[in-house]
Amino acid sequence: MYRRIMAFNCDGTLAVNGDVSPEVETALEQCRASGHVLFLVTGRRFETVTLGHFGELFAGVVRENGAVLSHAASGETYLPFGQLDPRLLKAMEDAGIPFERGLTIAATWTPYDQALWRILSAHGGTTSIEYNKGAVMVLPPGATKGSGLERLLALCGLSPTNLAAFGDAENDLSMLTLAEVSVAVADAVPAVIDTSDVLAKAPGPHGVLEILTAYPLGRQFLDIPLKRERPILVGQTESGTAIHIPAARLAGLNRGVFGNSATRKSWMVGLLEEELHLEDYQVLLIDPEGDIRGPRVLPRFVSISGGRATLLAPSAVASLIEEGGVFRVVDLSHYPVTIRSHYVAELYELSHLIPTLPTENLEYHDHREDFVKWAEGTLGDAVLATRIRKVPNHRYVGRRRTPRGAQPSWVVSQRREPKAPVTLHRRRTSSAWLASCEL
Repeated sequence: MYRRIMAFNCDGTLAVNGDVSPEVETALEQCRASGHVLFLVTGRRFETVTLGHFGELFAGVVRENGAVLSHAASGETYLPFGQLDPRLLKAMEDAGIPFERGLTIAATWTPYDQALWRILSAHGGTTSIEYNKGAVMVLPPGATKGSGLERLLALCGLSPTNLAAFGDAENDLSMLTLAEVSVAVADAVPAVIDTSDVLAKAPGPHGVLEILTAYPLGRQFLDIPLKRERPILVGQTESGTAIHIPAARLAGLNRGVFGNSATRKSWMVGLLEEELHLEDYQVLLIDPEGDIRGPRVLPRFVSISGGRATLLAPSAVASLIEEGGVFRVVDLSHYPVTIRSHYVAELYELSHLIPTLPTENLEYHDHREDFVKWAEGTLGDAVLATRIRKVPNHRYVGRRRTPRGAQPSWVVSQRREPKAPVTLHRRRTSSAWLASCEL
């Protein structure tokens, strides 16, 4: 589900004067049919938004700049930030400021914002103001497009780390910074353009159509470089230079960690998974040998284990995945070895996922033939097995090193000139310490 949730600002981005073109609507329908989850986010007052059949495309709608949430599955409407203080509205009336009332907000225009700031200063409290080009909105404390959308995603069991957001105006900034991928149309205000990861060449709805065609419908969302890649610290060189792996580049892709026994593969995988979890990525870790135990002390952690008769069915585990923000480990150490791969294949539908591994760039350890047999026998994928056989076989040699004052660690070296030694980052959930590793 990575980067398969999309949220759209309405006026100026998805629509012009409230009208959505047939071409944009068709593109949205195609996105929804291909598995994307869509949300509409608008600053419009509740009673002014009439969507008709177009609203059926969306899993939820955020109105009044984040203060009013509509959840499509339940049909419920929520006001998570409450409403404006009546005394503030009375003060605006007494000051002669023209404004329109919504369900939770009040909307006026520049240049009345200066008088409005003076009233807010005298009134006190945490009521906020948001700008949308020439419009000025007075909002309940805490209400923004970003905070409202975050609440609605939580209601739907979804995570902002899967989100791509489209916008054009100042009040879209909170939504764009919430999202993993932010998209600006060509005629967006400068602050939005500076914030966004992707800038469309065309303005307004034409820009949205351009990006939808090129990325989600072109299956290229994972290729978008991000300005905020959420770096994971894995260690440092002897000179003290930190080494990071961008979390955003790990999520949503298939990666392989290979090596001889006792080379701390599980340790490294555990480090990466813990840090992904702490960066709010959703993690499901399949642990065939019961090696991953440290994450049990992390918040929002669930461990699933059992034998053939007691382990949750893959369908039940899949249903748990719908709850966002939880780190799950499926421990298969008590499950029969002969059918573990079948369990995993059913859970992940690996026959579709595994062929996306970049096998030409992987170097497998001496026992890689076991992986070939698994691809050929369990998955029934002779093409993948053939690709793996063609990978050059570099032999690895493990040797023991125990630096002074450190616990023993494995150093894995290839038969070539080693690169600079690297000191690995201590895992948050384990007392184990991998002192050094030559890569």
